[in-house]
Amino acid sequence: MTRLGLLLLGLALAALPLAAQQAAPAFEVASIKKQAAQIIPSGPPALNATFRRGNATVVTLVRIAYNITDAQIIGGPDWVRNDLFEVNARAASAISLDGMRPMVAALLAERFKLIVHREQKTMRGAVLVMAREDRRPGPKLSRCEDPNGPLPPPVPVRVPRGGYPLQAWCQPIASLVTVASNVMRVPVMDRTDLDGLWSYFMFYAGPEPVLAPEGDHALPFPAALNDELGLRLRDSDGPFDVVVIDSVEQPTPD
Repeated sequence: MTRLGLLLLGLALAALPLAAQQAAPAFEVASIKKQAAQIIPSGPPALNATFRRGNATVVTLVRIAYNITDAQIIGGPDWVRNDLFEVNARAASAISLDGMRPMVAALLAERFKLIVHREQKTMRGAVLVMAREDRRPGPKLSRCEDPNGPLPPPVPVRVPRGGYPLQAWCQPIASLVTVASNVMRVPVMDRTDLDGLWSYFMFYAGPEPVLAPEGDHALPFPAALNDELGLRLRDSDGPFDVVVIDSVEQPTPD
């Protein structure tokens, strides 16, 4: 064998241990059971080394695995959005939700034979921007200076009729973008340039109209964002990052 051949062989052999070390992380044990109907959650979705999800569709799990919204998941048969599953899994040690995401992706690939790919797609969506030209946040959006500090005391508020509460303490604006995407059912991109952590609280109207006296009803979600948080949803055709489901199967039994 030539010196070049020996060198290439040596490099290939040297890379084998590294490739093994870089294998995708996976849960130590996992159980997936199909649900006939929605159930009342019996515990927190994720805690320490445990990943727990009830009433979960495949789309729910893909959303968690790839840190995207439902509107960014394209394709797949109808059952990936309708069939419900209960997932209980355990990692080797305590880990954050972000650390669990690749484990959820590996679980989907193993048990649902899920194959996906990422691409950019031009589609109807929105971007979240500051509503005011002076970029001043609204009255219910404030910067979190100390995420480890005590929670502020509760303040009495008037609940508008038909209003759904939306509240977060010391979260990145990305958390609000996720909510906006799920409520509006379109992909949403953050263009606020608001870094760091923020706290916010508002009410918004649900999908069903509520008859109420003038001034006593909840505002639609975009209007509530504008009035309470000083943010605006602006229509945009993207392109948006999406995850496309290429193939998927019903899960293998436990």
